[in-house]
Amino acid sequence: MYGFICIAGGRIHNDREWHRIYSERRDQGLEILPRFDYPPNLEVNAAVNRSWKEYIQRPSLLKEIANLDRLALFVYGERDIRPSWPVEQVAQLLPNATFQMIADADHHIWVTHPEELQTPLRAFVQQIAQAERQ
Repeated sequence: MYGFICIAGGRIHNDREWHRIYSERRDQGLEILPRFDYPPNLEVNAAVNRSWKEYIQRPSLLKEIANLDRLALFVYGERDIRPSWPVEQVAQLLPNATFQMIADADHHIWVTHPEELQTPLRAFVQQIAQAERQ
């Protein structure tokens, strides 16, 4: 048995309201970017976003997600400027998914709250290991 983990992401649509809320919060200076050892590659980021927008427009996508028989963990930061409801929707579509909100964490949970992130990740890995033993 294997599963997948989604940290601070996982939306499957390109919703205008989501973008409005995100842009509003970003423009208010609510997003704190971590110090990067290497600068982000904005060209690659744009290409990935274009590809993602094409992928999520597939008519069969929601049915395919709902039929996935895999364990899944979605972890989101309570203070992420990106609205959490789209990710919660994806978690609800999956029959074996868990959605976990990390208190006071922003989008970069792995940088700002590594200890708090360890708890759900370890529990999830143990859940997969237990499922393999059965």
